[in-house]
Formats: sequence, C-alpha cells, structure tokens
Amino acid sequence: KSPLEGEVGTMKTKHIKHIIMLCLLVAVLALAGCGAEIKEKQVNTPIKVGVVLPLTGQVADLGLSVKEAIEMAVEEIHAEGGVNGRPIQLIFEDGMCDPKTASNAGNKLINADKVKYIIGGFCSAETSAFVPVSNEQHVLQISPTSSAPALSQAGPWFFRVYPSDAYQGVFGAEYAYNKLGARKAGVIYVLDDWGTGIKDTFVKRFKELGGEVVAVEGINKDDNDARTQLTKLKSAGADFIYMPTFAGNAAAVLKQRKELGWNVKVLGGDGAIDETVVKIAGDASEGFMASGVDTNPSAEVKQKFKQRTGYDFKLGSDHGYDALKILVHVMKKVGADDNDKVRRELEKTTYNGITGTIKFDENGDVVGAKYKLRVVKNGKFEMMDE
Repeated sequence: KSPLEGEVGTMKTKHIKHIIMLCLLVAVLALAGCGAEIKEKQVNTPIKVGVVLPLTGQVADLGLSVKEAIEMAVEEIHAEGGVNGRPIQLIFEDGMCDPKTASNAGNKLINADKVKYIIGGFCSAETSAFVPVSNEQHVLQISPTSSAPALSQAGPWFFRVYPSDAYQGVFGAEYAYNKLGARKAGVIYVLDDWGTGIKDTFVKRFKELGGEVVAVEGINKDDNDARTQLTKLKSAGADFIYMPTFAGNAAAVLKQRKELGWNVKVLGGDGAIDETVVKIAGDASEGFMASGVDTNPSAEVKQKFKQRTGYDFKLGSDHGYDALKILVHVMKKVGADDNDKVRRELEKTTYNGITGTIKFDENGDVVGAKYKLRVVKNGKFEMMDE
C-alpha cells in the first residue's frame, strides 16, 4: 500500500468519526428539545376537578350560586399563576339533589372523565350516592355543604368544609327549649339523608333537655302540600315546629300554617335559607327563623361576588369557594398528580379561608361549628340578634 493510499484512508476515517460525532450531537439536542417539550406539556396540562351540584330542580338557586363562587375562585387561582403553572379545568355535573342523578354524575366523572378530585355534592343525598365509589377508586372528594351526620363515616377519601348536622340539630333543640320556651315540639323534616340526620339529633337533644316531641312527620323534597303534616302536628298539641326542609317545603309549610290560622313559631335549618321561601310564602314567611353556619367573608370578597352575580352569597357559596381554595393550597405544596399525597397533606392542613379557619378531624369533618340565626323581616332574611 502506497503512502498516499494510507493518508487517504486516515482522512476517510477521521471524516467518518466527525460525521458520527455530529450525528450524535444532533440526536442529543433533539432529545433535549423533546424532553423540554414533554416537560412543558406536563407543566401546562390542566388539572381536572369534577364538581357535582344541583344545577336544576328545587335547590338549583343554591347550587348555581356555589357554581359561581367556585368559578370565581378558579379565576383568582389562574390570575395568580395556577397550580405551579398549571390551570384548573372544572367539569360540572348536575346532581339535582337526587341520589340516582348524583350517582350517575359521580360515576361519569370518576370512570369517564378520570378525575382525581371532586368538589361535591351539595346535598347530603348527592354526596352519599357516590362517596362509596370515590373511596373505592381513591378519588379525593370535598363537599362544600353536605352535613348529614352519617357522612362522618364516609371513608378516608372524603372531607367536608361544612360542619356535621350533629351540631345543628343540637343548636336548634337548645334554642327552641331555652330561648323560645318550647316544650312540645312538632317536627316536619325532608325525607333524605340531610333531613333525617338533623331531625334525629334535634329530637334526641330536645328530649334530653326535658321537652316532649309530640309528632314527627316527613315530607318529600318536591312536595308543595304540607296540610296533612301540619294537621297532625296541631292535633298533637305542638307549641313549636322544627322544620329541617328545603326552601320549597318550607314555603308550603309557612303558607299553609297561616291558612290554618295556627300562629306557632317555626325554626328551620340552613337548607331553607333561600329567598325562594319569601317569594312563594309571601307575608306568611314573616318571622320565620332558620339556623345557618356563622361565616363572615370580608366585605371585599362579598362585593366581588355581588358584582359578578348581582346577588349576595347564598347558602354554601362561600364554602364552595373555600373547598376549591384549600384543595389548591395543598396542591401547590405537594403537587397535583399524586392525589394520595394531596389527601395526606390535607389531613394535617390548617387553612384560613373566607368562611374561617378550616382544619379536619380524623373523619374528614371540619373542626368546630358556630351557628347564627336568620329571620325573615320585611320580606328578606336578616341576621338575628339572639
């Protein structure tokens, strides 16, 4: 082999090595770019949050108000940069305050939309319908307003920012006995998880205080005729009516009580704190009292909500806002992809929301409960001085 041939061979080898090195460099740069693109996509991937509320039906006024509050919270979260750069994608489903409808809604969110987080339900009947599936599938569920005492045993994946009615029923009994002087109570309650739970705690505490429960009557949430129930309570000698029902039922009871000429005091629960009561019952609603959780959002937040909607916070609006805010607060600390990590962090979190300080006990129940009475005065609900 001539010297010239050897030199050419060496040059070819070097050239090939350069080409190989160049190809490797291009491949590395391409992979880096691909990795950056994947990372960028992960950063921008929306975090899906399902929401189950009564968007139609008798309780729709309240459900739609909570929807507005949650959407307001999301807008604020996005304005602050989202969850470590990631946006929230809300998927709303109508639970209609109905177990079967809510069960379908919850199953759709869990099995079709593959959400890891659900805000809801609003009514206890909604929540009870799909919370077993949430626990089974390890989907984190936070209710803004479901208050049935039985939900304290719902499971490790369930939390609520609204207190159990184990407290509200006791509050109603003590107020009726100690402040109103009631001794023979009649009860009309809505036939669902919420109404049953609050009725049971009221009856137990009222009897403990020395009172007598002379009649207990149920009513379906869509019923607008309570004459039969009222007649039984009046015949039994009730000197007071305790009425944990929703707005439509409450309006019917108040209107028909007046028609019967029965001027007895009525105390309802938080499910009846709705202007619908006044719209339907008119002046028959004057003096109607209802207990609700005592919250005091700032004037700034209340004004912002009213500018957005044209009305004040309704029952559960501020709790819906806080339910999403506390979830995002935890996500920002531990990330959103591992919802078990979010759940464990939520268990030990103390959060200052617009409804007050939120901390959960071992059952996922919010710790502490303070109630305030509202009364219908001059055609609208006002805070009542006790």
